[in-house]
Amino acid sequence: MRPNHRPRKKSAYDGCNGFARPPHPGSTPGQRPRRLRRHRVGGRTSASAVKRRVDRLVGDGVIQGFTIKVDPAVEDRGTEAWVELYCRGTVSPDELRALLDTVPEVIDAGTVTGSADAVVHMRSKDLSALEEALDKVRLAPQVDHTRSAIVLSKLVSRDTA
Repeated sequence: MRPNHRPRKKSAYDGCNGFARPPHPGSTPGQRPRRLRRHRVGGRTSASAVKRRVDRLVGDGVIQGFTIKVDPAVEDRGTEAWVELYCRGTVSPDELRALLDTVPEVIDAGTVTGSADAVVHMRSKDLSALEEALDKVRLAPQVDHTRSAIVLSKLVSRDTA
């Protein structure tokens, strides 16, 4: 033993005293933990090299942002609807954007082909809050009428961000 060397203290998870290491998420009992090792991801890439690469991708605009997703039910916005928006006359996308930006229940919107001028995705805490949000949209002078469909259950949901 080297001078001034103290042996490392053993923890309950060192395999002594009958305790085993807790299972790693993504592994099944009796299976070695499945962790992404550096050599599997990209050779012997250091954390600082990965950070530099990510910073460069952000700087080049390849990575446009980072986000978290919160369950709408937890956020108290579990009522969801798709709304077709029909406008009076010709309304520019900028005018529609300005209108819809004032309604916090609007989570996504786009101009579309067909008889509707835009399709709007809305989320609110309940039906009465959804109705209030729809009234804000309907009362705008550019809006002739709307047609709404309330989402009963999600069938497919893909992350695109």
